[in-house]
Amino acid sequence: MPLRRLDALAVLGISPSEVDWHQRLRPHSGVSLDEAAAALEIDREELERVLEPLVAAGVAAVSDDQLSVPAGYDLLAEVVAAEADQLRSVVDRLERLRVSIPDVSGMLGDQPAGPGLSDVELRAGHDVHATLRAWVSESRGDLMWLRPDQWKLPQEPAMSRAVRAALARGQRSRAIYPARVLEEAPRSLFERMDAGEEVRLVPEVPSRMAVVAGVGAVVPEVWGVANQRRILLRQVGMTAVLAELFEEIWSRAVVVPGAARGDTDRRMLLQQMGRGMRDEQIARTMGLSLRTVRRRVADLLQELGVDTRFQAGVEAVRRGWV
Repeated sequence: MPLRRLDALAVLGISPSEVDWHQRLRPHSGVSLDEAAAALEIDREELERVLEPLVAAGVAAVSDDQLSVPAGYDLLAEVVAAEADQLRSVVDRLERLRVSIPDVSGMLGDQPAGPGLSDVELRAGHDVHATLRAWVSESRGDLMWLRPDQWKLPQEPAMSRAVRAALARGQRSRAIYPARVLEEAPRSLFERMDAGEEVRLVPEVPSRMAVVAGVGAVVPEVWGVANQRRILLRQVGMTAVLAELFEEIWSRAVVVPGAARGDTDRRMLLQQMGRGMRDEQIARTMGLSLRTVRRRVADLLQELGVDTRFQAGVEAVRRGWV
């Protein structure tokens, strides 16, 4: 499968052509418009036309005739960082869970590992991954993953095949990655997205974790520490807590384009707003009256709880509407 490239601006809902222009303009940030136009071998009028949707989207600016074009990942970092404060309460709860895990492992005693898994069991090595793949195969419920670095593991291809098979059966699989995956492992990200997995991003993922609804969960022996020892849980209450924590992080994470579906008309309106199109252009494109477009834009801003179109685009991406 050919490797697709995902620019950070795409996560903010910027169109491919605008992403291309942003990349061409980046080296000329800080110079005058005339200097930028000359360097790009276009006239100033064309440059101003190119800049109009970028400025409207908030990914470029012109002040005192000087061009400013922040890096795409800086812009994405601002959006992701805005979620960090909201995630702190979730991180606190994760820390409380981490503290509780040694107590759970203390319930293990000296029981040997074996095929008959008790409610709580400590295992190590390849056996953990084989058990998790078996859980995925036998489950018909949702799959939830915290994936800070699993794309580096030698077992990743086999696990991805198991997830793809589950998705083909109609199961729902969701994964949360750190934002750096866009640079470090886009192939791993896209392969699972192409299979139908829903994917979201946070600044940092606190720990590896897998929750297989109706079967169990797998967490490290020490929360946040990537070693060979894992705690396998079938205890319903603890599995439910892990699933709840996943849902809290998921609700605050940034959506990767293509990972969510929404209402077609609303998505089309948001996409055109994100491109900096005027209401008159949107009305012609969507076959609506100008009055209807303005009412829908006003209603959308109110629904999202924002004041500007750029804020609407960011919030819509966060909610998975585009």
